[in-house]
Order: sequence, then structure tokens, then C-alpha cells
Amino acid sequence: MIVTDDFIFIHLHKAGGSFIGKVILALFPGAKRLGYHYPLACLPQAYRGLPVLGSVRSPWEFYVSYHAFQQRLVSQFETAWRGRPAGEYDALCRSGIDPRNGIDILFDTLCEMGEPSFAEVTTRLLDLSASPATLERLLALLPAERDRRGRYTPVQRDGFRGMNLTSADLAPLRDRDEGFYSFLFQHMYAGAVNPFFVRNSHLREDLLTFFDQLGCRLTPARKRYIFHAAPENVTPHADPGSYYTPALADRVGRKERYLVERFGFQPVRVGH
Repeated sequence: MIVTDDFIFIHLHKAGGSFIGKVILALFPGAKRLGYHYPLACLPQAYRGLPVLGSVRSPWEFYVSYHAFQQRLVSQFETAWRGRPAGEYDALCRSGIDPRNGIDILFDTLCEMGEPSFAEVTTRLLDLSASPATLERLLALLPAERDRRGRYTPVQRDGFRGMNLTSADLAPLRDRDEGFYSFLFQHMYAGAVNPFFVRNSHLREDLLTFFDQLGCRLTPARKRYIFHAAPENVTPHADPGSYYTPALADRVGRKERYLVERFGFQPVRVGH
């Protein structure tokens, strides 16, 4: 979450938010970050009433990006910690530094339940609301407060970088017949009045449209910055369609119908 004098930005996961945040902090003096992946519900009263900027992406693309990003973090951790004593890890955690910071408890837990392939993890995320045992296990592990990985891990001394979902945040999924991404989107933006959403597929153009509609008088140099600044926090992966079978792609379309219908997202071309 970033606040400025003119608007606030709510950073939805894996939807171009790192780039948007970089642009805002670079172009708007006085902009400040209030929390990492904080939902609108955490906005201080002093900023209520300001326009809300958000971002969103196709749910088919979200699941690919999320899985690739988490898998990369897990691989980096395993490489860095191979052969190091368990006591070293425990000592760091006690000091407020979790070496697995950034790797979601959600992802860790779903991978522990079986094959950590894209298809398996995505299916479990899509079906969380219909899997009471899995959901209750997650609720028991998720933290009760923000800025820590799990219920039994420390608040991060050097900054938290994960999903920042608490047990209370995820609990309402019990009563919702929808996929995880649609649920997460609604959790992050609940209460927003006429928010403007930047589409990840048109990130720079939509961001400039928002600033124009807001009445921000950007200089040519600042406009060039928006169009030419380097991407931020991008996870390399193959074409999204190559990750899906027809059945799994159809399942995403059905479970994520809230976002599909709201934004008109089109299914990926399976096999591409």
C-alpha cells in the first residue's frame, strides 16, 4: 500500500504492482509505503476518501506467475541452505530474520500435501473453498498478524516480502464458492469506491491514463519514464498456455468467473 496526497495504491499480488510502486515513489514527492500487500481495509482514516488505484491480471496468467515465482524462491533457498546446520536457521528466526521470508506459507503447505507441480498446486488453490480439511490446516498455520510468514515465525526485522495474508483474512473463503485469485482480489479491494484498475497486459498505458484522469500534469520526461523504466520483480516463465491442459484451463475459467466476467479476460490458448 502506497499513499500520496492525491490517491492511494493497493498492491494486489503478481499483477504489476512492484513496477507501479516504483513509478509512484519516483514521480510523486511525499509518497510513502504503509505496508507490503496491505488490503484497503488497513488504510488509515486520514486517507479515506482518496481515489483508489489497483492492478489486476488474467487469472490464467496469475497462477502461472505465482507458481513460477514461488518455485524460484524455493530453489534459491534450497541452494543457499544446502548443507548448513539447522541450528543456524533456528537462530536467525529467533533474531527476527526468517531465511524463507518471501516464500508463502500457503505455497509451502500446498506443496507439502503432494506433487508441487503447477497443475497440482493450482488445482488446490482453485478448490480451497471446497476442501475444508486443507483450508483448516492453512488457517492453523497462517499468522494472526501481518508482516510474518506464519503463526510460529517472527515478525521480520528487515521487512516482510510475502503474501501477507492472516488467518482472519483467509477464513471467509470457507463460505465462498470461488477460486483463490478472485477471493484475493475482493479481499484486497473491499470497500473501494470506483477504483481504477491497471491491467497487467497494458500496464504503462493504463497507468498513464489513470494519471491523466486524475489531473496530474506529468512532464514529457515523467511520461517517458513511465514508458521506458525497467520492469520490476518479473518472474521468467514460458507462455502461460503451455502450463495448462484444456481441463485445467476450463476449471480456472469456472472458478475465477468473478474476475473473468468483470474484466472480460480471455482464456489462454492451451499448448502455446
